[in-house]
Amino acid sequence: MTVVLGLEAIGDDLVQLNRLRQTQLRESGVPDHLRRSADLGPILRRPWVAEIKGPDARFGWERTFVHGKKDYSRANSIGSRGVMVYHHLREGPVYEVNAWLSWSSVDRYFCRVAGTELIRLTEDQVRARLGLGE
Repeated sequence: MTVVLGLEAIGDDLVQLNRLRQTQLRESGVPDHLRRSADLGPILRRPWVAEIKGPDARFGWERTFVHGKKDYSRANSIGSRGVMVYHHLREGPVYEVNAWLSWSSVDRYFCRVAGTELIRLTEDQVRARLGLGE
């Protein structure tokens, strides 16, 4: 069984603009140190879903990111709001979700699929499901 999770890609227009600008600068031969200064800054509002594989000393959890499919059908004219990214989640794995709720608010949580429902989990429940104990 799978569940489709839709997350809004708030500020997707800025992410795309930054990628385009960096590509144009790279192709025109601008050195790396100058390209970095032309970056639009911390606009990483991309939502993401990752399958938790186990513990990781550096990042806390070893993850495999789940690729989503973008849908622009409800986007505003510039793509700053309404762009959705849909992820297909299957029963069995534990996932971590990073979902932007607004320009300044994010909902980050663990979950699993049970039938047709998405069940939120605490970090202790994640550890228990992965057989890590406390």
